[in-house]
Amino acid sequence: MHLIPLIKCKIFAKNPNTTSFSAEDELRINLDYKSNLFRNKLPVMVSKQTKESETIKVQGKVEDDRRYTIEASVIKVMKARRKLEYVNLISETSKILQLKFNPEPAQIKLRIESLIERGYIERDEVDKRIFKYIA
Repeated sequence: MHLIPLIKCKIFAKNPNTTSFSAEDELRINLDYKSNLFRNKLPVMVSKQTKESETIKVQGKVEDDRRYTIEASVIKVMKARRKLEYVNLISETSKILQLKFNPEPAQIKLRIESLIERGYIERDEVDKRIFKYIA
């Protein structure tokens, strides 16, 4: 796979001159190769599997970063208000995050539940739609 760009640039010569590879193919260095450039740039072949694995890793990192950003903005809103209804908390958090990315309300809800489990905020005993910030 890594020899394909060298063959296309005529640095290597392949016999027979076909696009497929087999065990009987003969590769040799092209001694007649000449270039007017002082420095030659060779294209690099990147496999599709590598690209896919990298995109999966990047998506995972982005999701982690968004998770922390959502939690930070929820805490920021709750620190300022101390006591807030669910709908208002979602809307104010969305307004803050609008500049960075467009969060879905389901994501914000998951992060709120996570913050409740960890003890940063709690639900009101009387009205379960109201959240309180725990200092």
